[in-house]
Amino acid sequence: MSFPGNKKRFCSLEEMKKPKSCCYPNCFECPYSDCRYSRLEAEDYTETNQRDYFLYEDSTGRKYHKGTDKEYRNARQVAYRRNKRVYHDRSDYSRKYYQDHADEIKSHMRENYDTRKNTKKCRKYAKKNPEKRREYYRQYYEKNREKKIQQALKRYYAQKSEERENGSVQKHTPVILAGHKSDG
Repeated sequence: MSFPGNKKRFCSLEEMKKPKSCCYPNCFECPYSDCRYSRLEAEDYTETNQRDYFLYEDSTGRKYHKGTDKEYRNARQVAYRRNKRVYHDRSDYSRKYYQDHADEIKSHMRENYDTRKNTKKCRKYAKKNPEKRREYYRQYYEKNREKKIQQALKRYYAQKSEERENGSVQKHTPVILAGHKSDG
């Protein structure tokens, strides 16, 4: 709480970050010898407000009314929002935005795509993780194996039926599909 004439100074965001194993507000058991976490939480603001209101009323005999101290109000709101984060489901908005602006997004991605940079990243990853890469391709092959066989058979029978309709029978080399044994 700040009274007229009091100015609070706030430090930068880096100084305000809470260390990983900091046990604030129980600073006597803090594992850091030089812990500098001095940020006030929402409960601290509430506690100081009540105390300041009481002290002001005791000393002056009249009630203190909240002023328009923007720094204080903003700091209190930030502390409250930090503890009470609201989840917003933005998936519908993102989907609609992408549908409305798909051409712009794709053209922007095409303009900024750097083939050499992507190739370098892929090669670097492949050198670093050969086992993961092999496993990925093995799973991909297993997943799509039956699908590829069915597509190849479909193409083969479509070609045969087309040849029968045209009346031209041509000799083809037999198609050997993975997992199937050839007749001849």
